Amino acid sequence: ANYTSTRLPTGTVTQSGTTYDDISFLDFSEFGSNLKADHVTSATLSLFDIWAYQCTYSEDMYAYRVTGSWKLHQSLTYPGPAYGTKLAQWTGVASSKACTNTSGLRGQGAWIHMPFNSSGLSLLNDWTGGTTTANFGFAIAPSMTDEQMFKQFDSYQDGNVSTSQGGDCDGDCRPYLSVTYT
Repeated sequence: ANYTSTRLPTGTVTQSGTTYDDISFLDFSEFGSNLKADHVTSATLSLFDIWAYQCTYSEDMYAYRVTGSWKLHQSLTYPGPAYGTKLAQWTGVASSKACTNTSGLRGQGAWIHMPFNSSGLSLLNDWTGGTTTANFGFAIAPSMTDEQMFKQFDSYQDGNVSTSQGGDCDGDCRPYLSVTYT
């Protein structure tokens, strides 16, 4: 993945006879310091889906804990840094607007929301609690064996999407974490 891209591709797809495998990585390295000593009770990772291979049947998208070091301004090649524990999951049918977005408009599609499981909440609390648990962010991936699961999401570079770019997300269409904490 290229950190300057406005798109985060994820999954496996074949185009013109060439197969591409993509896993996208999200940097939330400031998360622990922004909520220092707070206890996270729920969290959801949200991504704006701008392109989907299919929009007819239910599919899964996952967020995993990244366990290998990487830098935000580093160009990565597949499979990228090591990742492991599944932290969050979305299951659903992609928006038809994402499937018909053949022009690649950055604001056309729909949000998907991935609630964190208990492992994910535990990791977030390690980060806010000041433990030595490294924060290398999240890997975003569907099934890597089924082309039908391939998607593209708006990236962190999409902080100011105009209405002419699809109209389903105007302004800030970047990935974000919603958290409830005490």
